[in-house]
Amino acid sequence: LLAEVASETGEGGRVYMGVALALARAEYALATDDPQASAAFARAGRSHAQRRRIVPLQKDFDLAEAEALLRDGDPSSARGAAERGIAASREQGSVRLLWRLLGVLGAIEQTAGRADEARRARAEAASSVDAIALTLRSSGLEDAFRARRAVRETLGLGGIRV
Repeated sequence: LLAEVASETGEGGRVYMGVALALARAEYALATDDPQASAAFARAGRSHAQRRRIVPLQKDFDLAEAEALLRDGDPSSARGAAERGIAASREQGSVRLLWRLLGVLGAIEQTAGRADEARRARAEAASSVDAIALTLRSSGLEDAFRARRAVRETLGLGGIRV
């Protein structure tokens, strides 16, 4: 199937598919409880996305790396990845992943025993969630978005798995 998709998508599609597959590898490794492999895949994927100038997806790799490093017990390195993604999101004016990156930062701060910083990060994440939810209200999707596990975890309501 992948060969068929690659043959039909041309060079641009193959570049994008390569980045998407790298992200899938990082997410799969984390889902199968291999945070070290996940972090390595995320770093490699981010590097590939940078070389190919696929800017929007670089933050996805920052998020994947931060989650993996936090799960692997390296909150300091996780903080660096999360802060990189947060800075890029703000620079680009993007809220697509800002809320999740702030949620991971909140979990990192909580793990480090910095409750005030954790609350601040989660409060900012909540503002981003509210902004996204507002755009979904007219289409009737606001409640479904707010009910997502990732949203609850980001806000500290479901606990990001560490």
